[in-house]
Amino acid sequence: LYYCFTFDTFNWDGTAAFNTQQKESGAVNISAKGNVTLQQPDIHNHDIKRSLLKFKSLELKGVDIADSETIALSDLSLEKLSALQRSQEETDYTARFDRLAINEARYTPNKIAINTVKLSALENTVSRNKDGSWEHDKWLNRSDKKPAGTAKGNSEEKQADESKPFLISLNQLDVDSNKKILFTDNSTQPAMVAGLQKLKLELKKLYSEKPDTDSPIKLFAQTLKHSTIELEGTARPFAEKVSLDVNGDLKGFDLRVASPAANKAIGHIIQSGQLDAKLTLLAEEGILDSNIALSLYQFHIKPKSKKDAEKLDQKFGMPLNQTLVLLRDKDDSIHLDIPITGDVNNPDFNPMDAIVKATSKAATVTLITFYTPYGLIYAGGNMAFNLATALNFDPLNFAPGSSEVAADNKEQLSNLSKLLTEKPQVHLTLCGITNQQDALALFPELKEQLEKSNK
Repeated sequence: LYYCFTFDTFNWDGTAAFNTQQKESGAVNISAKGNVTLQQPDIHNHDIKRSLLKFKSLELKGVDIADSETIALSDLSLEKLSALQRSQEETDYTARFDRLAINEARYTPNKIAINTVKLSALENTVSRNKDGSWEHDKWLNRSDKKPAGTAKGNSEEKQADESKPFLISLNQLDVDSNKKILFTDNSTQPAMVAGLQKLKLELKKLYSEKPDTDSPIKLFAQTLKHSTIELEGTARPFAEKVSLDVNGDLKGFDLRVASPAANKAIGHIIQSGQLDAKLTLLAEEGILDSNIALSLYQFHIKPKSKKDAEKLDQKFGMPLNQTLVLLRDKDDSIHLDIPITGDVNNPDFNPMDAIVKATSKAATVTLITFYTPYGLIYAGGNMAFNLATALNFDPLNFAPGSSEVAADNKEQLSNLSKLLTEKPQVHLTLCGITNQQDALALFPELKEQLEKSNK
């Protein structure tokens, strides 16, 4: 790839020294102290006629280089950065931001320590092509040639370095943006567009050297459709067995945004629906014990074909649409508590499978809990499937030959009436049966004939 680097001005204000003799550690014997400014740099790719990276200005204050392996600075300020140009349009870049400010940074071998990082007005546009590849793949060198082998000594040094974990220390990270962060998937039909129009993220105490430190996290985001997500809690991201304790709320998420992805993944079209969720995300040394309190409003999903419906029903463990009908309240809302458990340290742990299984189980428990007071009868076997396809209730028993409802059955009928009010989309089918006792009570002559024949 053919790149060209240009800039307007570069200024170094300070001192520098270089000695050709390496230090005992192998570090380059260079030292410098001062300030750096760089104005209007641009790294341009002439093969694809795009800009790889450009920004308005970079300012480094308090640069202190002891050697090539020990570098520190007091402040970094990077203004108006744009990276990975997507088209000939001047504003069409994969990533942009107004300002990045870093305070008190120090690099030593296998460790970087930073006091604060503040990123303002982040703006992203990421997209997948129709063939499933990423739009930014054009920046990758697709050559299949592998670099020639290096000297044995270099290889041994590299292995030695890789044996040491790279340590990160960050006191605080702040991201604040009112600009759009977009994702477009052109491999779906129609193309799926999702993203955020507001993002605020705060992370503190990220210390890989102290993996048992609780790192506070706080997140607020607003989607393009004005739904919001808020999370707050602590996590231990560097622990050998990850722990977290985070609570949050998702409000007003328009599920139609995900319809193209659902169409592609499971052959279903989301016709309507809004999602609210109360999130309790808890993991203790890798053992999940979380809960999602889910509320769906006017949620309606339709399979593209009978085959797609059967495939999803099999994965879900119960017929989806029949289950949704039984779960709907009279205001067309569905409420589920979904506990999610599992060992994230298990290499066979699949979070999506865990969520699907937990949702199916939660739906079964909700059905049993709600319908049992109305006289629901259920048995063993595929309980989830049986519940979703046909609910069976306690029978109404009549005296032989009588159509009069007994007093103890009137209360049951009253409960079923309340059920149909609460679940208007549930239809009740009455299956009348008769037996020999009814026939004998209605036709006494049959009883006489039967008695004579038995003599």
